[in-house]
Amino acid sequence: MLQMLVVDDEPRHVEGMLRLLQRLCPDAEIKGAYSGEEALRCMDERQPDILFTDIRMEDMDGLALLERIPEKKRKAMKIVIMSAYDLFVYAQQAMRLGAVDYLLKPVDEEELCRLLTVFCGENVAERDDKANDDTIQYVISYIKEHMSEDISLESMAEKCHYNPNYLSALFKQNTGVSYSAYLRKIRMERAVDLLMKSDANIDKIAAALGYRTTGYFIRTFRAEYGVPPGRYRRREGRT
Repeated sequence: MLQMLVVDDEPRHVEGMLRLLQRLCPDAEIKGAYSGEEALRCMDERQPDILFTDIRMEDMDGLALLERIPEKKRKAMKIVIMSAYDLFVYAQQAMRLGAVDYLLKPVDEEELCRLLTVFCGENVAERDDKANDDTIQYVISYIKEHMSEDISLESMAEKCHYNPNYLSALFKQNTGVSYSAYLRKIRMERAVDLLMKSDANIDKIAAALGYRTTGYFIRTFRAEYGVPPGRYRRREGRT
């Protein structure tokens, strides 16, 4: 759920913005704060996705409020400055502190709607990107922990509830290599580790790596390292 915080020391402006935002984004959670200090307390409890703050407030103006917010938090939210004064110097200072837009009061509903449309689209994209990143990390971990199993692209896509073609494209986009190339690389690295650190024969190593036949494992290994696994083991000092 989208989280918004409106900060202004004039209650009628806060309440007006809350009504307007609730009408435009009925599914969002929207809170109001009547001072900079109250806004900071609200952000300690839950960080908003979008912060609307007035520039001129008595106890702490909008720019001072932004300076009090840690940079990491500022970068994680969309900040919109509101003011009844169309002063370029305010806009400049606000942009340096991470503000992405500047609204004149009274706030125009169409302009606010435009901003929210952009912000909501960006939030959806960011959530999708995070979900995709999490999926790729899950796939990579799963491959490393289950390489003896059937972890074809199709079986992995089914496990992740993705279309195989989409998962393939997503994996390459995030890792720079295809799913099959990554799986082969991880298996070959493990093959070398088993050849050099264990006495397991080639048949057992092939099975441990998920190859259905020893012959296919040997061909794959030769293609990767230029020699079959038995000769590799002898060459590197294992008998």
